[in-house]
Amino acid sequence: MRISVRRNIAAWGLYDFANSLVIINGAVYLSRWVVITKGAPDIWWGGTYAASTLLLLVASPLLGTYLDRRSRIRYLLLMAAGVIAAATWVIGQLDSWLSGNTAVVAGLCLFFLVNFFYQLSLVVFNTLLAEMKSAGYSKVSGIGESFNHMGSMAGLGLALVVLALTTRGGREASDLAVFGPSAVIFVVLATVAVLLLKEGERQILPAVEKWRPRRAIEKLIRELRSTGDLGSKRIGWYLIAFMLFADAVLTFQVYMSVYLERTMELGEQAKATVMLLALILAAVGALGGGWVGKKVDELHLVAHLFFGWAICLSLLSLWAVPGNTKFWIVFFLAGMLFGGTWTLVRSALVGICPPEYTGHTFGLFSVAQRAASILGPLVWGLIAGSPHRDRLALAVLALFVLAAWAVLRFLVVNRVNGDRRRRERIELLLRPTALNGRASAP
Repeated sequence: MRISVRRNIAAWGLYDFANSLVIINGAVYLSRWVVITKGAPDIWWGGTYAASTLLLLVASPLLGTYLDRRSRIRYLLLMAAGVIAAATWVIGQLDSWLSGNTAVVAGLCLFFLVNFFYQLSLVVFNTLLAEMKSAGYSKVSGIGESFNHMGSMAGLGLALVVLALTTRGGREASDLAVFGPSAVIFVVLATVAVLLLKEGERQILPAVEKWRPRRAIEKLIRELRSTGDLGSKRIGWYLIAFMLFADAVLTFQVYMSVYLERTMELGEQAKATVMLLALILAAVGALGGGWVGKKVDELHLVAHLFFGWAICLSLLSLWAVPGNTKFWIVFFLAGMLFGGTWTLVRSALVGICPPEYTGHTFGLFSVAQRAASILGPLVWGLIAGSPHRDRLALAVLALFVLAAWAVLRFLVVNRVNGDRRRRERIELLLRPTALNGRASAP
């Protein structure tokens, strides 16, 4: 393995670790601050994700096509890291600076920026998968996903320490107290990650003309209309299946803190402990998924994991009763599936996309991932609001995953299997001809 590949794997993992440390506290503590402490409707929190997604739907494929022609990864990552760190630090000061709905709106706007630039930076790092081929796509994706979960664990651990320190002497702790320290740690780790980064031999399309956003949009629309599957590799259907799956799983992740407190009646300490255990299992699942993905067909494995997720979400909806042991067994199983599935969906996509369109394809992948943050959070926000309605919202998400499994199984896997069988039959037909030709040669 080349030194540049090792450095990029380390940079990939460290940057994901730093991002996750910030994002997990947004999902756990900012969501609680908005919905429970400030009493804002669920739809306000979900609407923030939906709004950032609308911008990402345009920005992600544009950035992907730009990266297919340019090489400015360090500059883009430093810019994203600066915005994330600044917005995160300001969130931590809101309780001191503002009050009421003004503080809530400001917090949501700032987290809009954090989430937007976090997801946009993933497009940049995903394009690096192509030049890490020597290390194995599944292995690299698994390492990155494991660092993601370790960062989330570190973020929750940091939050528990900060909240414990701020409650000394009987003072009431603010849910936002953790964001200041998170911003400082993030900017240090992200800077080290960018300095480690070294661009290698990634295939870049020739820049025959100056890159312009309008032309990139027009080109993207033409490609989506004429080559929706990018080279008859079924990528279009794959991305649709992934979008439906991510719609359910990411929505549950966004509202998990509120769900565990409102429906399962967990206190702050118990909730953080449960989520830490789930994240540990997710990290184990990510490494396991990367290892298994190198030995079996990744596309088939992703289809099986989607079906497993549909079952898990259905059971989590049925068994969501305080004190129900069966709920927690399935919850921790879902944590392990989360890490493994997220590892394999990315590496499976690399395996079926043309190498010269890696950036473009992962721009579309990011669009599909973030499009999940439009419909899912809005549906949850409109349905949820009480324990019974929360369980109904989770049952609807299970239907989303079941639809994702059907699309992947019947419109992607079956067609890929058919193409493979046709190639094998052609090879069998041509083999005797080749042998006869060699036998008759003088």
